[in-house]
Order: sequence, then C-alpha cells, then structure tokens
Amino acid sequence: MPENTVKAGRSHTEGQGPMMKDASKKRRMSDSPSFEMRLCLNLLKHCLLFFISISNIWNILFTQEDRSRLKSFSFKNCANPQDEILVPSNINVTPDPISIPGNITISGGLLINKPFGAPLITDIVVEKEVFGHWIKIPCIDNIGSCTYPDMCATVNVQNCPPQFINVGLPCKCPFPAGNFNIQPFDVNINSDLPFKISGGVKVQINATFNGALVTCVALELDLACCLVCC
Repeated sequence: MPENTVKAGRSHTEGQGPMMKDASKKRRMSDSPSFEMRLCLNLLKHCLLFFISISNIWNILFTQEDRSRLKSFSFKNCANPQDEILVPSNINVTPDPISIPGNITISGGLLINKPFGAPLITDIVVEKEVFGHWIKIPCIDNIGSCTYPDMCATVNVQNCPPQFINVGLPCKCPFPAGNFNIQPFDVNINSDLPFKISGGVKVQINATFNGALVTCVALELDLACCLVCC
C-alpha cells in the first residue's frame, strides 16, 4: 500500500495534460506579485532608505552645537569671463584660518562690463561632503540650495562701506559699468548662524539678468569644529 500511495501521488502529478499544467502555472503566477509590482516595491524601499539617510545626515549637519573654524578657503570663477557681465578678480580674504564668529577682511577687483540691475535671478547651490560624497543641501527658509527671483531685493545695504562709495560702486541695484578696485574692508561674521557644520562645503553662485549671465562664482570651504576654540 505505501508503494501504491507513492505511485498514485506521482501519477497524479504526471498525469496532468499540457492545458492543466499551463493553468496551474498561471495560478502560481497570479498568486505571486507581478514584475511591475515587485519593481515598484523595490523602488519604494530604496526611496524610503534614501530619505532616512538624508534625514540622518541633516541631523548630523544642523544639530551640532560646537563652534566652527574655517581651515581653508578657495574662490574661483566658474564661467568664461568673456561671457560674464561681472568679473571678480584678485579676491583676498583674511585671516587664514577664519574664526567664526569674528571679523574677516575682504579686498579685490570687480570688472562690470555693462550696467545691470533688477531682476537679478540668483541660483545658489550648497553641497556638504559626507563620507567622501557630496550631498546637496536643500533650500529651507531661504537658506541652502535656493533660487532667489531677485537678489536686488536682498542686496540693499544701507551702510555701504566707504571702500565701495570711494570708487563709485553702490551697495544696491542697479550697478554701473566700470573697473573697480576695492580696498580692504571688514565684515563681521555673527556666531548666531542658522546652522553649525564642519568639514568640506562647496557653494556655487550663478546670477543672471534679462537672460544674460552676470557672474558665476564657486567657493570651497573646509570647516573644523571644536568645543572651546573660536
């Protein structure tokens, strides 16, 4: 009887015709998730992991209470000067390293090929180095990687430094054409920054006026943190 039972069970499987086998196969396929469904679930899982990772990185970047020091600073033009309206040159920032909070001294030259003003559309991209990878910082409360529809509404300094006034360069729009040599002037960096960060930071600023490129500036910073310095 055991042998007959085994044979009967085997013959039940083998005795199915092609149509019954196809029907059984279709039932198994219908019971399991489709390829599209599995793909969507997989993408959803990776998206959730991505946002969790970004959230963790955001907490690391913006909840540190320690003070920052600028270990290195580099400035370069990220466009062809022949295509720009405003061309900065010989920009010098001291001291090195820069203390935050503290005062910095800036000097340099500005070549403005033709007048420009509002609307001055400005794109700013801020990236933070995390474990050897550059992560773009999102725009939150107009801080981070933001697009400003008219920077002229922001650049309206009431107390314009005499170094600007002496060479005929205003601190608000519109800006006249000319070659301006800015003598050293001091800028205070407040300690009440919107966030405390450390490590490598890249900032790229791209400004346009009436569809024409005004300037493209790339900054690269290296911030070191400590609890008692600055």
